[in-house]
Amino acid sequence: MAIFKLFKRKARARTATDGERRKIFWYLKRKSSLTLWQAYADAFSRFAALAAEQAGQATQTVPAGFKLDADAGWKDVAAHAATGLSLFEQGLARLARGDRSVWRHEDGGVLNDAGDIFWHWYTAIVTHGLQGDQPYQGDSLAAIAAALIETSRFAHAVAGIAEPAVAATPAPERWFPQWVQEHALTAPFPDAPAPVPIAPADVTIDSGGTVPLDGIYEPLQSGGSMNYLLAGTVAPAALLPDKAGSAWSPQPVLWKLVWEDTRYQDGDVPAEEAFYLGQGAAPAGARRVRIFNHFTGADFLDIDDATGDCLDVDSDEGEMASALSIARRHHCPIGGSYAVEDGRRYAMYWSDGDTLVFRTPEGERFELFRCLDDGRFAPLIAGVHVTLSADGNSGWTNFRLIDADGGVLHELRYHSLRYQYAIGMNFTAGPDEDLSDWDFFLALQRGIEELTALAG
Repeated sequence: MAIFKLFKRKARARTATDGERRKIFWYLKRKSSLTLWQAYADAFSRFAALAAEQAGQATQTVPAGFKLDADAGWKDVAAHAATGLSLFEQGLARLARGDRSVWRHEDGGVLNDAGDIFWHWYTAIVTHGLQGDQPYQGDSLAAIAAALIETSRFAHAVAGIAEPAVAATPAPERWFPQWVQEHALTAPFPDAPAPVPIAPADVTIDSGGTVPLDGIYEPLQSGGSMNYLLAGTVAPAALLPDKAGSAWSPQPVLWKLVWEDTRYQDGDVPAEEAFYLGQGAAPAGARRVRIFNHFTGADFLDIDDATGDCLDVDSDEGEMASALSIARRHHCPIGGSYAVEDGRRYAMYWSDGDTLVFRTPEGERFELFRCLDDGRFAPLIAGVHVTLSADGNSGWTNFRLIDADGGVLHELRYHSLRYQYAIGMNFTAGPDEDLSDWDFFLALQRGIEELTALAG
């Protein structure tokens, strides 16, 4: 799909309003909070417990290639997970005293190290395992994979706080006009965030200098975004937009301290953190899910799960949007995809991360599968499956969604030849790319087959 991803819509170049700046400030405080990092550790602990449980079972086969002792198998996974859990516990105990060096790349950065362990096993078991060609085996595999995917939600939520391994990495946050709309999907913004404070002292630092204090800084150059910077690290470049606001590049800037982070030094957790996990006043509005155009791999929409109404949004997710099958997309920031046939939109996505939905242009909403608490999948329509049959030699295909009794739940005729032509002309396709990466209805068929197998 790379040939389509070369074309991006231009954003309007403008600076953030006061209300938008308040939400960016709140978002960065949440990212760097004890509460959110504790939730990350709690999710990881569920993976560690399941890995330990699997290590005690008979089936302990793991694929070659990850420097594991084939005889030890899951015992090695469990031991490494236990190390990660210990690092989380050490780091959280220090963070609770206001010690933010736990996020350093070296010098005792135990939370940084714990995150590396998580991402190692997410890559091994989920990316290269379930979604790749090196599958693991084990009675608890589905639950382990589900725990890793759930943990990834928090890993993404805190991303950008820990010091990067490469010193020249620019600050991660960038400003664009759709920033609030995009982040509202994963951050439970309060209705009225507190004003951005005025720092009591005029503390500034140029890119390349040493950051003097932990806290939130803002570049003095126009168009830059606030970022959280760690004391003792090298002040990064900022991502600044071009005049059209359609592309960003790292530029050296003068950073000004907006807010010094002195939380937890007195042993107290600020009251506002009670709302960081969504237990408080989140913004009013419908439950929306981010989906992408299955054919282009871009053209993102936020779909209202209740009504099917969609909002057009800008996003720079790029290649990661289409990297997962629908069966592996539950609890992911991008919950599904859509197709437009004859001017009519069809969508498949995970609602609230747990229920796979197929929605038609007529407003029909079919709940197909649910992800259970133990990581298993359960069909919600008995025997649900998809048939695809060629309509003669016309380049059209007949799609039918069918239940166990042979009843047709939905059917349509779509132009499948254009997908075959597109993949044939895509000379940039990767080795794992196939027709289901282009053909929405084939992808739905394969997703249902994969979930049916996992449910069995």
